[in-house]
Amino acid sequence: MAMHLANAISYITDEEKTQDGALVGSHNCNVDSVLHEMLAIKRKYGK
Repeated sequence: MAMHLANAISYITDEEKTQDGALVGSHNCNVDSVLHEMLAIKRKYGK
């Protein structure tokens, strides 16, 4: 599951598609640590 999530985040934040990351943002998480934060939430709630 972590690999699928990592692949999705990589695709979503692709610098070629987001004007070198200018179009990437977040809400209630840090863009640089989003994978770690999302996996922690999944573990916390047993998902």
